[in-house]
Amino acid sequence: MNNSKPHENAAGHAQELLEFLAANRQSLSPLLILPHDYPDPDALAAAFALHFLARECYGIESRIVYRGVIGRTENQTVQRTFEVPVNYGPLPSTLTVANVEPAEVAVTLSGQRKAFAFLRPYDIKVVLQLWEARKGRHRFTTTSRDLSYPPGLELEGVQPGQVLLDIERKPPEAKNNH
Repeated sequence: MNNSKPHENAAGHAQELLEFLAANRQSLSPLLILPHDYPDPDALAAAFALHFLARECYGIESRIVYRGVIGRTENQTVQRTFEVPVNYGPLPSTLTVANVEPAEVAVTLSGQRKAFAFLRPYDIKVVLQLWEARKGRHRFTTTSRDLSYPPGLELEGVQPGQVLLDIERKPPEAKNNH
């Protein structure tokens, strides 16, 4: 009985496969690669890796054939919308933000379902850069430069696309007369 864990002898199995491909390259071309039915990403990655090795290392033509669809739930692209507070970066020291309209925007992201599995609303940030701001009411168009979100997701849109900020002079600080 073999008590070894599956990954413990992976290098040995890989070496055997490479030796087999080298020794049998004439009789293997074309090679038919059959992942399991309704393949998941791991099955497809393994099939494409074998296809690549066979072709690039040994000149063996191959074809990947599977039955079913690539449609598992975790492989499907989904969209989700999050209400995200509008934040802003540093201002010149003499200014302050008096009002932000709206205080939140709806950020729509898309990606594979599994990319959303551990995503929390606080992982998405909208930060308007105000280092060149001046006193008055300003309209900012929110762009991808103003957003941060985890990798593996794509920005589909922000609603509303513009934010109004009222920027005022900071009141002078009261002096402490002791």
